[in-house]
Amino acid sequence: MPVTKTPEELSAIADPAERARLATELLAEHQSLVIRLAQIRRQAVAELRASGLSYAQVAERLGVTRGRIAQLKTSTLEREFFAGPMVTIATPLRATHESRPLVAQEDVEAAMMLTRFLNAADVATKLQHISPTGEIDLSPDALLAICGPKSSTAVQRLITADPLLEFRTDDAERWTIIDRASGMVYSSPIDDDPAADRDFAYVARLPRADSEHPILVIAGIHAIGSLGAASYLADAANLRKLHRAVGKRPFSMIVESQFTRSPLATLSARLAVEPRTHHA
Repeated sequence: MPVTKTPEELSAIADPAERARLATELLAEHQSLVIRLAQIRRQAVAELRASGLSYAQVAERLGVTRGRIAQLKTSTLEREFFAGPMVTIATPLRATHESRPLVAQEDVEAAMMLTRFLNAADVATKLQHISPTGEIDLSPDALLAICGPKSSTAVQRLITADPLLEFRTDDAERWTIIDRASGMVYSSPIDDDPAADRDFAYVARLPRADSEHPILVIAGIHAIGSLGAASYLADAANLRKLHRAVGKRPFSMIVESQFTRSPLATLSARLAVEPRTHHA
């Protein structure tokens, strides 16, 4: 049955499990509605264009900016890059000494940033949790995992098969990303003494053995690095360049970001290793 409660009524539910369950159901209902409304809007814009109106005239008729109409026109780029009109974004639940696992704030911020970016491009999103033991539901066609090898052995197996980049610990048990071709090792400045507010993140589109659809993986050496990589992908100009370079093919790259801790925010994000496609 559809969820009939308002968000305000949901937030007042005392049982957190029931509150989360109903919120998840309401999100699913709204995402289905987002997809349908986006289809209706795109069709209407196409009909207005077919009637002879320019994009500027269509924008005026709809009461939006010309830039927004241009965004609707090019939103196929986001659907192509992220592999569909509905993208599932998975983040890890992290085990604690307490009874309930937690989600890192950085992972939540990264997922929400990409959700806002994709929704603005008429791509619906659905959130999924990776269990504290590392299990991940790989069934969604369009899947993005914001998760590193430390949090999930399933994600670790996917990354291990990457022919270009390696993600492993060094002799000091610190996680590093290694460029297999050059031998260059990228370790996190967060782990330096003194520490610096910079991090590196592995970003790749990887094949799945049991599916024709690939999986996108964002894995910061630390969670803050994942947030930096998300901010890089959520920049329309960056995504256009990346899509031109790799299309729908498997690829790997490394993003370096600078950040502040209070408030938690990414100051800059740039490519440390350019995207390269995997050879067949």
